[in-house]
Amino acid sequence: MDNAATTEPALHYGIVVLARSDRRLTEATLASIARLPDTPDAVTLVVSRLRAHLFDDAASNPSFPPRMRMVTSEHVDSLPLADGFRAMAGRVDIIVFVPEGVVLDPDYLIAIRETAERWQDMVGELDVVDRVVDDARLAQNFSATARRETQPGPGLLRALRARTLCANVLWVRVEACGNLKFLAFPQTSEYLAFSSLLDQLRPRGRTRVITSNAAVQVRSGPERRSGFEAGRELYGALSLIGEWRDRTDVAFENRPSYLEPRAEKIRLFGEQIVRYLG
Repeated sequence: MDNAATTEPALHYGIVVLARSDRRLTEATLASIARLPDTPDAVTLVVSRLRAHLFDDAASNPSFPPRMRMVTSEHVDSLPLADGFRAMAGRVDIIVFVPEGVVLDPDYLIAIRETAERWQDMVGELDVVDRVVDDARLAQNFSATARRETQPGPGLLRALRARTLCANVLWVRVEACGNLKFLAFPQTSEYLAFSSLLDQLRPRGRTRVITSNAAVQVRSGPERRSGFEAGRELYGALSLIGEWRDRTDVAFENRPSYLEPRAEKIRLFGEQIVRYLG
């Protein structure tokens, strides 16, 4: 028997980096991708057209992944998932969405490959990144062992931590993504956009949300995610989602969701209280 004829074709993997406006955070993410021993088949940097000038040297920067493609988006204040998906969909089988500031461990793509190839019915996975460092150099040298042993914060604060305040990474299987709705969400939390896609994929195969031990978030400053303005924007977005579902989306009436707006708002309040009392 010809073994080659019965072997499953190898899956092709692409990484989409979602840039916002912080060149330093985007550099940290791209540098971690360039160091991956399991080289992705394609890398795309998605950045708003108004901020594209920040990355004029993307094609020649030696610390960035080779042959990286840059795609500009007209969306300035929302997470341009649709643009990244369209840029990759015809080229790869698995798309990994990584926001700026997330630094991947060297075995990150290997782990995704193992999961996707072991479970052929797995169509999407969302990784919550709850470990934070203040320096990209620390993130680069943060070993997998250290990540497992280091706690992201006090026990009570960790238990109350809102997923919308954490960095997140999403991967999806392209063949399962027909007719997805890419909704515009604020850049302050990619969890809103990622969980929306995962909810749509849920009826199409296996999906899950996990806490990642193989990535860290580089913090740009005290205003990143935990500031008053970011919290108010998140609260407003959660309120709109809850109202929209209650009024118009009958699909959510009898279907579980990876985002519960009421519970998430309670977690946002709880974290602020714990930080204030601490």
